[in-house]
Amino acid sequence: MGSPSAGGVWTVLLALVVALAVTTKAEVANLSPQGDLGEGRQAVLDLWTHTEGAPRGQEVSLDLPDGEDEEVKAMVAAKKIDIAAAGLHHATVLQAQALEHKKVSDEKDETEIVAARIADVKVDRLRRELKSAQEQKEKLNGGKADLLIKEEEAKAALAMASDAKKVDLEAAVKLAAAKRDSNEQELVVIDDKIKELSNQVFDAKEGSNAAHQAQDQTRLLNVADRVKLQAATEQADHAKFMDLKSRNMKKLAVATFAKENSHKAAKQAKNDVKGAKDMLDIMQSGPGEKEAAASLERAKKKEDDTQKQWIDATKKVDKVKNEVNDNEVDWAKKMAYKEVMKTAKLRATANEAEKGFQNALSDADKNAKRLAIETVHKELQTAEKVAEKGNANAEHVKFAAKQDKANRAEIFKEEEAKMNAAKEMKDKQKADAETSKKAMAGTGEAPALDSN
Repeated sequence: MGSPSAGGVWTVLLALVVALAVTTKAEVANLSPQGDLGEGRQAVLDLWTHTEGAPRGQEVSLDLPDGEDEEVKAMVAAKKIDIAAAGLHHATVLQAQALEHKKVSDEKDETEIVAARIADVKVDRLRRELKSAQEQKEKLNGGKADLLIKEEEAKAALAMASDAKKVDLEAAVKLAAAKRDSNEQELVVIDDKIKELSNQVFDAKEGSNAAHQAQDQTRLLNVADRVKLQAATEQADHAKFMDLKSRNMKKLAVATFAKENSHKAAKQAKNDVKGAKDMLDIMQSGPGEKEAAASLERAKKKEDDTQKQWIDATKKVDKVKNEVNDNEVDWAKKMAYKEVMKTAKLRATANEAEKGFQNALSDADKNAKRLAIETVHKELQTAEKVAEKGNANAEHVKFAAKQDKANRAEIFKEEEAKMNAAKEMKDKQKADAETSKKAMAGTGEAPALDSN
């Protein structure tokens, strides 16, 4: 043999490079060399755990038998029950954690609201005291001129009075001077009080502003916790639905598997009857005729029994399917009612927030109440949309269940009509055979052939 050409060498080298590149890559569920469709592969299920981060893959082996589609579905449904149960447990744990965080957040928010309210009341009280002190100062300032005039009048009267009246007028001058001095002292005291109250009002306003800032921060955190709780609740509700659906699918898969087996048994029984008839035709007027006839009767009885079993299994599947549909309809109605009740609660909360805004004591309190009203109205709008969607979904699920039930009833009616037609045909053939047998009964045996 001659040496390979240059093109052939490069072809071999290229094939080796490609082979090495393929073998160095990570294997991704390679099919077995027997030519299967992937039944022997290892399925990986992503199950959430009670830790942060992405789900952790867990290998689940499915030893699937060949040609048993309904049995495979039953096995998959059983696996889905385990997955749904794990998902429900995880969602329930997250919901409980979110609920606990929400409770703590509610307590902090309520504490900050009370603290801000107390600070506002303090500011309002100090402002009223300051106003009262300023009014008292104005009153004292207004009386100061009158006292000074009275004192000057008393002094003038004393200067103009006779010696007999000076004693009384001197007492009047002293009294007027004393009243003026008392007024001066009261003005000094009230000035000090006004300064002190002004400082207290300033400090109280600073404290009120700080309390409202803390309340705003706590309110935002509370809103975030409420959103997280809502998300966790929705996730838990979805997990509950998936748990319910997986169990229903398991029941349906088992019932469908039994129906498929009974259908196969009915087809096999029909073939057995055909084979028994062929055997009886072969054994006609022979030593095995009696046994062949008995075998045919047994095959017919088995055919009738398997037909009844198939009908019963079909009815069982319909019953289970109706129960599954009823469960889904009830669940959709429950979720729709839950969303409607949520909108009602949010409306009540919005009304309470509006009343609180009207009764607010300070501008900061009004701002806080206004932000609360805006937040509640946004949540209310979202909740109303979700409620409308939930009601529409409930009606859709209800309609789909009704249509599914009607379609299955129609299909079963058609199958039953086919079976009845086949039975009538069988009875007619049996009657025709009996008639032919009676007609041939009086003819006697066929004459023997002459061997000559």
